[in-house]
Amino acid sequence: QADEALLYVRSLQRKKRADVPDLDRIRVTVRHTEDPWLAAAALTKKTFNFGPTPRQAAMEGYIWVVVGSVLCLPCFIGYAANLCQILSAERKRKERMQSIAARRTQAARGEHEMIQKEEQGERESEEGVVARADSASTARRRGKSKDKDAL
Repeated sequence: QADEALLYVRSLQRKKRADVPDLDRIRVTVRHTEDPWLAAAALTKKTFNFGPTPRQAAMEGYIWVVVGSVLCLPCFIGYAANLCQILSAERKRKERMQSIAARRTQAARGEHEMIQKEEQGERESEEGVVARADSASTARRRGKSKDKDAL
């Protein structure tokens, strides 16, 4: 029967019919059911595309790193600007606090100096009173001794 079919096809070819395939161009491949080629065809849906090569995967990874960096760049710039603003405000606050502390220290020193001057003035006045009292008592003693000497 195969010979009869072959003869029929050859007879049709001689008639130059377009719908009859040329047997010389037909390729037939016989495979075993456990052939890995059949498993690969089933796994890849007959595309035999097993994914990118390691070099292609690495290149795609580099591209995604660059894209991610570019997309994150505005966030980093905003964070840096915010951080600079916070640090500047903190620096100004510290300068204000140091200025206030310096003024308070100067005021305290001024009050301390005023208190010292007042205490010194009180001591001097006390010493002056004591000195006057001493000189008066000394003068009295001298005066008495002169009086006694004069007698």
